[in-house]
Amino acid sequence: MAEHLRFQFPIADRRLPLYVETSGCNHNQERINRPDGYPCYHWLQTLEGEGSISFGGRSCSLSAHSGVLLFPGISHSYQAVTDKWVTLYLTFDGSLAAEILLKLGMERSALFQWAEDVPLSSALWELIEVMEEEGDLTGLDGSAHIFKLLTGLKKHALMDDRASLSLHLERLGVVVNWLEFHYADPGIGLDHMASIVGVSSRYLNRMFTAAFGVSAYHYLISFRISKAKQLLSGQSNLTIGQIAAKSGYRDTSHFIAAFRKQVGTTPQRFKELYHY
Repeated sequence: MAEHLRFQFPIADRRLPLYVETSGCNHNQERINRPDGYPCYHWLQTLEGEGSISFGGRSCSLSAHSGVLLFPGISHSYQAVTDKWVTLYLTFDGSLAAEILLKLGMERSALFQWAEDVPLSSALWELIEVMEEEGDLTGLDGSAHIFKLLTGLKKHALMDDRASLSLHLERLGVVVNWLEFHYADPGIGLDHMASIVGVSSRYLNRMFTAAFGVSAYHYLISFRISKAKQLLSGQSNLTIGQIAAKSGYRDTSHFIAAFRKQVGTTPQRFKELYHY
């Protein structure tokens, strides 16, 4: 394999929500200094050896199972620390790139680290193989591989000091399973949910927000409304008041208000539309 594999993607691909500008593998990474940053998003990860990188007023090492996502225009420089530093890189952009990154909680340049058994480089290797064998004239393969990489980082990697989604889900799974059996109890709340995993209510909210994009309380409301929708669209002849009680609400009017806010219509109207 060549010392430096680099693929430049056609300009037509830039119409996509996510498009690859360049991608490649450098088997002998040279020193790079960009005071004005790079015009696209830039992902750089270590495959072998170690390097050091400075960006956004900070410096850190890049060893195996780590990488950096640099936002456009961020001043940065990097160089090898070991005799041989092998890197894999991707530069990308797209009409929805900023929005997608924001939705994934990647709102700034950051260092990512992951466990040895997580194959986060697979998306880029697959892209390189596609380009070597047949090219990517539509840009769709590249777009798919960018998204695979970003969602892999979201799920498995530690972003600076933030726990990965997989670590959050491992703990939150206990809470979600507990809710399955206790959501109908109107007496439970945030404190009860937090006690299940032995954290504060505030930290539980942080965990839920990182994993699901909503607070723990909002998740509980959504969980109850989801159960109510199942009852409303099912074959039972329960009244709205009975469904409210089975969904964890003491007060029917409170249930109706919460349902309308969440679903956009009343429970009665929902039942009329979807009951079978």
